[in-house]
Amino acid sequence: MTPCPTCGFPAEHSPDRLVGIVHSAEATYRRLLVHLAPEVPLMPPPDGGWSPVAYLWHVVDVLRLGADRLLALVLDPDVPIVPWDADELAAARHYEALGVHTGLHALGQAARAWDHAYVACGPDAVALHPEIGAMTRDVLAAYNAHEVVHHAHDIERITAV
Repeated sequence: MTPCPTCGFPAEHSPDRLVGIVHSAEATYRRLLVHLAPEVPLMPPPDGGWSPVAYLWHVVDVLRLGADRLLALVLDPDVPIVPWDADELAAARHYEALGVHTGLHALGQAARAWDHAYVACGPDAVALHPEIGAMTRDVLAAYNAHEVVHHAHDIERITAV
């Protein structure tokens, strides 16, 4: 990974730091979202893109799928990791119609499931991803932690009106 020009996420983090970012996801998003008026999280930004509630639910799915992928590294290492399309999943799950408080609860559950899967997955576990190449526990942790940070930045940008 290279540093993210949008959110500033560095190219390198220790595994402990990556896990810490995922651990704090619920608290981070709670801080960003619970004080907003009920209608604000449902409104996409005027320049297009997703609303804060959509970003919340996207991160829930990122961590849920991340947990599945971590377990796949251990349980099915010979099966390639399957890519998924964030916009298709957002449309299928109707992110814009989902609730903030339920999303925050789901985010906490997803982060805990992700953590259990991360612990179960040894550092040498690897599976092939068709776009990324060799995916290890720490490569996946970096991608997932970046999503947590990046979309928190998106919410801050949208709600700083």
